Amino acid sequence: MKKLIALLLSAVMMSISIILLSSCTQKEGQMPSKESGKTKGALTYKLSQDATYEVTAYNSDATDVVIPQIHAGIPVTRIADSAFEGKPIRSVSIPDSIISIGNSAFSNCTDLTSISIPHSITSIGNLAFSGCKSLTSFTYTANISTF
Repeated sequence: MKKLIALLLSAVMMSISIILLSSCTQKEGQMPSKESGKTKGALTYKLSQDATYEVTAYNSDATDVVIPQIHAGIPVTRIADSAFEGKPIRSVSIPDSIISIGNSAFSNCTDLTSISIPHSITSIGNLAFSGCKSLTSFTYTANISTF
């Protein structure tokens, strides 16, 4: 019975996701971030199996990034492997909706100076911040179970 309910709930969530995505007027998978530095940036998203979005790439040279809690009416819950790898970012605002940061997500972001990991994050992937030679402030909570 529990499996049937789970399947029905999953089907309803996917239907809602499809309706929300089809009503979106922006280019699918991309959303402009807040203006920062000299240019506007763009985050690329992928719809996950749990009907939430993950940030998969950052396509800009803007230095200050704001990750939204919601994209196209659906929560943004993950930062994918290598999503920001090697980008010239200085700061990142991570919302409480994010629960995980993937492997090498911010690796070689040599201009990144500080980051605050919200309480909602429970896992940080391998080498997520490797090569961040300017990183002088890293704040996180005790909620992280995998690091």
